[in-house]
Amino acid sequence: MVDETKSVRPFHPLFAKGEITPIVNWSQWLELWDKAKTMQELESLLHFGFDVCMEKMSYAEKEYNNADRVIFYLSIADGWNNYFSFRRYDGEDDHYYVFGYDARLRPEVISNQKIRQYLAKKAFDVLCVRFFEKAHFDATGVHGMIFPAIKNFFSVRHTEYDVADKLVIKNLSQRSERRSHQEESAVRFLFSLAYFIIRWKKPDPTSWHSDEQKLSEEKQNNEQQAYINPVKPWAIKILCGLERLDQLTKQEIIALDEPCLSTLREIALSNKLLPSQYPVRTGRVVSTIDEACYVESKSAWLLKQRELLIKEKMRLEDIATAEEEKQEAERKLQELQQ
Repeated sequence: MVDETKSVRPFHPLFAKGEITPIVNWSQWLELWDKAKTMQELESLLHFGFDVCMEKMSYAEKEYNNADRVIFYLSIADGWNNYFSFRRYDGEDDHYYVFGYDARLRPEVISNQKIRQYLAKKAFDVLCVRFFEKAHFDATGVHGMIFPAIKNFFSVRHTEYDVADKLVIKNLSQRSERRSHQEESAVRFLFSLAYFIIRWKKPDPTSWHSDEQKLSEEKQNNEQQAYINPVKPWAIKILCGLERLDQLTKQEIIALDEPCLSTLREIALSNKLLPSQYPVRTGRVVSTIDEACYVESKSAWLLKQRELLIKEKMRLEDIATAEEEKQEAERKLQELQQ
């Protein structure tokens, strides 16, 4: 006899799905990405992409690592803040789809162009939270797989507007007040990376190591130097584009090497003298660092500051040396008089 006092659990709709499994690894994630057709499917995959295991589950599968995932996300996020970079001219973007309803129940529509930008922004937001917020680069990381993709993603160009030292960093909002919290994490990451590259100097081998260990260290340091020196111009442009040149300390300004100085001169001498703003009859590019200072170029003023710092440092060192020599001469004179 059935006990009617016991409640019978209703059949849940999810039971009808059978076994529900997570995405097992990045290889399967990529397969699902290739098969996905709708905006919501692609958005969901982007949302959970960094939670997927990178290990391969069978011998036949291709092997991936975290660098592959980051590079893939960078490729999807590229152009996220530029609506026109997602425009196609074959007529496909003429299609509009109903995408929800407003408060008055009027249909809201979205185009293929807007969908592509929406997904690119989703990929960028995920990168900000899961990579830029946590990533740390050292000398080894700069010549790793990810760095060239980052350098391309945040490439730098001069703006068309006549503003002193104005450089535009790709995939960042030009005006800082428009940046979201997620974007600010990308800015912090980019500043830290550029600052590290500029400050990096080839270290000396550890003194207590054996000769063999010193040779190994020297080889590794030379390799790192070969990778880092060529990207220092990019790092200087990043600091200039972020308007963070003032973050360099006095010692760091003095220690700037030739790749950094050449880039600062290039930026400074790209500024313009305009008749509407300065006492010139016709507009032209500045011809000297002094003229660049006159148009308020921060890179030019940094070069002038470095010149003054080195001059004063040498002057004070000469004074200190002269005082030491004088004291030594007086000491020897006293010894002779005794």
